[in-house]
Amino acid sequence: LFTPRLLMRYFPDKCGSQPETNRGALRDALLEALATRGNCEVNYERGAFDVKEVGGDGASRAELFDRDGASLGTYDLVIDAMGLHSTLRQYRVHDPIGKHYANEVMIHGVITDVEKSCPSFAKRFDRFGTVCALGRGYQVVAQRFGGGTGDKRAVVFYAPVGFDVLDGEAGVLEQMGIERPTSRSSGIMDDEERLDKAKAWILSDMGGHLDEVWQDAVRALERVTVRGNYMHGDDTTLRDGLTLPLVCIGDAPRNCGLGGGGNLALQDANELATLLEADDAFDETGAANLEPLRAAEAVMFERKSAFHEERTARMAATTHLVTNVGRGPYEWNDVRDGYSPFGKGFPAWVPFPLVKFALARLGALSKAWYAWDRKRGGGGTAPGSAPLYANVTKLLAAKK
Repeated sequence: LFTPRLLMRYFPDKCGSQPETNRGALRDALLEALATRGNCEVNYERGAFDVKEVGGDGASRAELFDRDGASLGTYDLVIDAMGLHSTLRQYRVHDPIGKHYANEVMIHGVITDVEKSCPSFAKRFDRFGTVCALGRGYQVVAQRFGGGTGDKRAVVFYAPVGFDVLDGEAGVLEQMGIERPTSRSSGIMDDEERLDKAKAWILSDMGGHLDEVWQDAVRALERVTVRGNYMHGDDTTLRDGLTLPLVCIGDAPRNCGLGGGGNLALQDANELATLLEADDAFDETGAANLEPLRAAEAVMFERKSAFHEERTARMAATTHLVTNVGRGPYEWNDVRDGYSPFGKGFPAWVPFPLVKFALARLGALSKAWYAWDRKRGGGGTAPGSAPLYANVTKLLAAKK
């Protein structure tokens, strides 16, 4: 959603910038930096599947093991950034439920050149990086990605939401008439037969409730992937008194998923790097000073908990509405009854005519404010209001 730069600047905690990140470029930058150092080793196709504390008396180390139980070495500190599917998080957090299907399916499609393949949809972007449409039981989001000036790719996410979506991706694929893939690569459907079936299912599920331009975008998709939405348990907590030198960052302790998880992960990494650069990060024997690391983990975890609670509140509100009213376009009655697609409705004591008037005026104000911000040359971004910018500025200054 559009946030005025003025609000970004003066209320960064609530309205701070959420810049898009090119994860492929970040990975390449990391590997390039590691290649210049003589004390780094990168292992491929040999993941860490278990960890054991060795040593003791304030000098604990962590020994990592692969899937077959073979040792990957003993380390002064292990940083788990494996995300939702982390195989080590159970040592750092207590999660009674663990990773589980969240009764949602996300259909992910890509258009390589949106201006060429779907000009009607390209106009929707204008200078927006993200556009979306919401309905009762429908959610479709499109986003430019890649970050380069000549990069014309766009991703389209379609999610039938607000109800139990069959048997996860298996149920949706069965309805599409597509055999369930057996690997991540085979799940990318770019062959004509499966792609046509997937697009036909999406258009049918939309039921004509979404604008024709969104249907054009679906017809222009060049590859599609069907994925179940999984998340960690609501009651996840950090374990106290852990002496194992293991730190979990990003989505590993509690996943945030789409819509901000990447930025939170980068913020975690920046804060952790600052701590590891301190003179007292390790003692003379090489043992990690865990006290500041545990304090930082608590702050990081709290950020993710707030994100998780807001996300699940929206999901619960949508589920309640779809269960009671059914799928379809949002109507004024939905707002009158206290529902909001953003998880927070208006108080019951507010007269409905006032709500309707306020929403209409808010929409007009947002459009006018966006036009004003864009005329000033920003289109809605406020450098300096996001936690990432301080670190990026520091790196650019060092490079100069």
